[in-house]
Amino acid sequence: EPMNINIVMGDVDVYLDAKKLYDIQANSVFGTVYLPNTEKVSFGTLKTRFPELAGEPKLHIRANCVFGAIHFHVKNGK
Repeated sequence: EPMNINIVMGDVDVYLDAKKLYDIQANSVFGTVYLPNTEKVSFGTLKTRFPELAGEPKLHIRANCVFGAIHFHVKNGK
């Protein structure tokens, strides 16, 4: 079961632990999802894995954004 992050007309910052593997599906309509690997999506869907290492992701994230922004950051400035 993925963790869902839903934003409508707002902004949120999501901090990820640099030592874990993540699978992120970003969906956006008239908003922007900024992924930790500097990719972004403003309209449509973008799937990515962070960091791009072998192995099964520990957390599946579904980020949905409408008229807002979701910013993914990596903890510890990495």
